Amino acid sequence: MRPRATSRDHIDDIALKLFLDRGYPNVTTDDLIRECGVSRPTFFRYVHSRDALVLDHIAAFGEQVALLVRNSDCQYAWEVLREAMCGAIESLDPNSRAGMAFRILQASPGIRSSALELTRAWRSQLTEALVAESHFGGDAERSEAAAAMAIGLFQMTWARPRASTEVLRNAFDEAPSLTTIRPDQN
Repeated sequence: MRPRATSRDHIDDIALKLFLDRGYPNVTTDDLIRECGVSRPTFFRYVHSRDALVLDHIAAFGEQVALLVRNSDCQYAWEVLREAMCGAIESLDPNSRAGMAFRILQASPGIRSSALELTRAWRSQLTEALVAESHFGGDAERSEAAAAMAIGLFQMTWARPRASTEVLRNAFDEAPSLTTIRPDQN
């Protein structure tokens, strides 16, 4: 007999491993309840949805990036965003819950589309962090635009299988030149 899950952490551990082993789309809520050895009401007391078992860890990662922005010594906002995102990824243990959640996202297009909803919260957190640190002169609109661009670069590079921080760093480095129109390019 399996030990009963008595915490969200225990349910997360079982669910993330199951999603990685079988593939996210192939694991039902009933499979999770059975594997965790809990009743349906107990399961839903800890988890409001199957997606939350992955997305809550992605959301926490966004909070970590915003904290890195707030604690950065870099002077230039774009560099702050690049280093915060790349630094958070580089420090991510692939076997941690967040690391497993990202691996699930990379392998499952369906859950990736659900993760897009998190970008609003990330954008808000990054904007607040940039404004608090007086980047862009404390201008909230410019800070939000930079946060949105940084998140877009992150999503384009990191949500794919075999993504790397090198690819993300290169995208950050190239982005300013892509948005600058030179007179000879008209």
